[in-house]
Amino acid sequence: MFVCGVESAKHSAITTVLQLCVFPRCCFTYVDAMYCAKFLYIMHSLKTPNFSSLICYDRVCCSVTCLLLVDCIVFHIANTYTGNHKNVTFYF
Repeated sequence: MFVCGVESAKHSAITTVLQLCVFPRCCFTYVDAMYCAKFLYIMHSLKTPNFSSLICYDRVCCSVTCLLLVDCIVFHIANTYTGNHKNVTFYF
C-alpha cells in the first residue's frame, strides 16, 4: 500500500510540473525550450522529493511523440484539402 501511495505522489507531482511549468512554455521559442530542459535537469540534480526523472522523461517523450504525430496529421490533412500538396515551393 505504501509503495502505491509514493508512486501515485510521484506521478501526480510530475503531471503537475509538466502541465503547469514545462509544456506551456517549451513551445514558444528555442530559448524557452532550453530553459525548460535546464529546469528539469536542475530538479533532477537537486533530487527533488516526489520527482522521478525517469517517469518525467518518459512522459515528455510520449507526449512529444503524440503531439508531433497529431501535428503532422493535421498538417497533411490541411494541405491535402487546400491543394497545397501539389505546390512544391509551399514546403520549402
